[in-house]
Amino acid sequence: MDLSRPFRVADARAHGRSRASIDSRYFEMPFHGIRAPRGALDLVTRCRAFALRMRSDAAFTGLTAAQLWGMPLPIGAANLERLHVSVPHGRPRPRSRGVIGSERAADVDVIDFEGIPVLGPVATWASLGASLGVLDLVAVGDHLLGDAHRPALATAEQLTEVARRRTRGAPRLRRAAPWMRFGSASRPETLSRVLLTAGGIPEPDLNCAIPGTWFTVDLAWPAARFGIEYQGHHHDSAAQRAADIRRQELIHDEGWLLMEVTRVDLFDAPLAMLDRVARRLSERGMHVAPTNPPIWALPRR
Repeated sequence: MDLSRPFRVADARAHGRSRASIDSRYFEMPFHGIRAPRGALDLVTRCRAFALRMRSDAAFTGLTAAQLWGMPLPIGAANLERLHVSVPHGRPRPRSRGVIGSERAADVDVIDFEGIPVLGPVATWASLGASLGVLDLVAVGDHLLGDAHRPALATAEQLTEVARRRTRGAPRLRRAAPWMRFGSASRPETLSRVLLTAGGIPEPDLNCAIPGTWFTVDLAWPAARFGIEYQGHHHDSAAQRAADIRRQELIHDEGWLLMEVTRVDLFDAPLAMLDRVARRLSERGMHVAPTNPPIWALPRR
């Protein structure tokens, strides 16, 4: 019997393991009747552990399913300790320490994800309507639509259709659906795009190639030869910073203006960022009429 993965206590006993060895310091008890190697309880392992005692019609949903699929989530939503598990409507909800049980429509797609039953990508996005705000739903939707380097997990038509259903969070889903776009490479890019366009800035091209170079920029307005590049944590090293400066100069040599923004601009001073972009575009001949974006369009970490 493989004790390097979560296992049922009953199965271990049936294979001749003593109760003392099962309850030793080498294992911990994530759920009643289940043991797992101590110190190995990442999300996937916790899901594998609970799956050992789940009913056959149960599946991971909501924020748990989103993390399994690698969907981008705000910090608070991505660090939850409780697992989200759903069953078809009318069935008894899962009740266990560390688990949040819910119901789902009987026809929702369930997929085997490395041996773990989980809602499919479209159904997972729909299940997030009760947990996330509109802007974060747009970010997850953009992720599902893919980009030039990442295959799509859903189509815009599929997401729009599921948003029409009468489910918890459906109004948020319906508000988010028209804002989703193919081509966004990261959550900050989506948040920046929606903030700006909801604030009256013309919609930018995503990951636009700069003529005369081999570079692309996150958000671009080619008619104004202006672009924005989001500088995340991976740009903090000295070597990367030097490369970024060289890149920016080469882009400027082609007559473009490149504005760098950071997490401070996006999350701590979004309205100032909006104003800066509006001024830069106006200076480069593009008429803009910035307005205060709605509350739902203001990014959160």
